[in-house]
Amino acid sequence: METSFQGQREHMEDRYDTFENERFAYFGVYDGHGGSSVSDYLKSKARNKLLNALRYSDPVSSLRNAVFELDNECIRELGSLAKHTGSTLNALIVDKQINVLYLINVGDSRSVVYDDSFQVMIETSDHTPRDPREYKRVGCGGGYITHKRTLRVNGNLMMSRAIGDAYLKEPLRPRSLEFCTEFTPRSIAGPVIGIADVYKFEMRQGKNYVVLGTDGLWDIIGTGRNLGHLLVQQLPMRNVAKIMQEEFSEQGLERKGQRAHDNTTWILVEIENTKNMRI
Repeated sequence: METSFQGQREHMEDRYDTFENERFAYFGVYDGHGGSSVSDYLKSKARNKLLNALRYSDPVSSLRNAVFELDNECIRELGSLAKHTGSTLNALIVDKQINVLYLINVGDSRSVVYDDSFQVMIETSDHTPRDPREYKRVGCGGGYITHKRTLRVNGNLMMSRAIGDAYLKEPLRPRSLEFCTEFTPRSIAGPVIGIADVYKFEMRQGKNYVVLGTDGLWDIIGTGRNLGHLLVQQLPMRNVAKIMQEEFSEQGLERKGQRAHDNTTWILVEIENTKNMRI
């Protein structure tokens, strides 16, 4: 099941993608900012780029390299449309042949893998200056953090990694690299980078649930653990899907007298085994 709505924003810049064939299932959410040109690009390009990366012997490294290439290709192909426009990338790939799933994350969208009792197995980390390591990395990349109301990279972007945002992909001030030896040169090429965290998870017996969501969802519920506490009371699956709709759809929020401030997109996936999935 998937839901996507505009909230109180002037424009809808979220995009999402779902796909399944005999070998793979793919799910992706892309939260655009500054416009939808980059999130549109990811909707059309990311899936094939990432699935092709799984042909190689080291899929985790190949997926990370594929996202880095995708970011460079996006900036080159979109030109000025990707200069002050960007997007998160949060994707789930299920390899049904070997019972493995991969989570790929750039930015502050998030995915959570649950077991059949909705205990959190994996929760991706948001790439924002609130993370001390990301805070330091931004400085090592020639950027700075402002502290007015919320932490922002170079006074503008609330996330420290993104696809696009070409104007933040080069150092903007001198760097003291002697304090940055913990980072690879690629990871401090600029204040904002398009380098993904990639998580590999071997499927176990029983059901797993995965929720992918843009930050509009997590602004409402907080953490993956909070969401798990809510959903565990709603088994079996049809009730889980129902409560997600009741709690986190535009109509559900309006019934409670609430409105989402941000664009909000989420996908709920049930995996009983890798041959049997429900979206």
